Amino acid sequence: MLFLVVGTTPGHAFIFLLLAGAGSESGPPPPPVLRELPSLNGNVPVNPGELPAPFLENLNSRDMPRLDEVQTAQVSNEELLRRLEKLEEENRRLRADQQTSGNAPRQGLPGSKLPMQVTSGWWVHLHNWNKDGKLNSPQALKTYRYPVQPFHAATGFREVNWAGDWDELYIFRHEGWLRVTEAGTYQLGAELTCGFNHPCHFSVRVDGVEIAQLRRENVTNQLIYGSRHLEPGDYRIELVWSIAQNSFIKYNPGIVTMTPRIRTERDMNFRDFAPDELLVPDRRDVPLGPPLQWISW
Repeated sequence: MLFLVVGTTPGHAFIFLLLAGAGSESGPPPPPVLRELPSLNGNVPVNPGELPAPFLENLNSRDMPRLDEVQTAQVSNEELLRRLEKLEEENRRLRADQQTSGNAPRQGLPGSKLPMQVTSGWWVHLHNWNKDGKLNSPQALKTYRYPVQPFHAATGFREVNWAGDWDELYIFRHEGWLRVTEAGTYQLGAELTCGFNHPCHFSVRVDGVEIAQLRRENVTNQLIYGSRHLEPGDYRIELVWSIAQNSFIKYNPGIVTMTPRIRTERDMNFRDFAPDELLVPDRRDVPLGPPLQWISW
């Protein structure tokens, strides 16, 4: 075995030649020296100058999404974007329709029962009162035009008398024409409250046909309605209601309230009538009704 020392650092040169010589004469070289390097999963022995490979359990970790999960998320995102685009397109169409209807004069549909000139709201007819709530005569004592809004049983009344009490009692008949532009099932009625000692009658009619009624009951915020399939056109809607008695502990018509409601196939819940879907003929002989005075004792 030949030893050769070169340079001024014989210790290192000697170790190098000794190992090389040992390898050439004594068979296979000794196994590489291993050292401990820190890793994410503890101390893993690796060769000097090398990095530890990831463990298989890291690849199956819950923190890493599976391929099927990634594909599902991509499909869900694409579906969400498609729905958002569809909603945006529908919003643009509705805004365009509103601008068109707002600029155009309101007129009756071809073949409509309404005249050419119409306006938004209800005609409110005040009829002679009776305990059964029946209209004994089509002739009203008074008729006013009111906008789409909630009502109470003092609608159209004159001012209270000198004693501060109300002394009028009527049957109310709200009349308007529902403008239907899309065929479907329409639910029509009202949210009714008949307070203590003030039971009431209520009915809903479409073109003279009754589709819902309430007879002499006390209710609180109860929705009374009926359904009917309607094709495009104008339909006469009547809401007839009244207090069912004329003797009271204290007469307070303000606690009897009626709020007209509608729900179409597009609506999730009942809502108020829109100004452009509930119309009456624009007649100068029908005055605008006096302001509603909400009273309570």
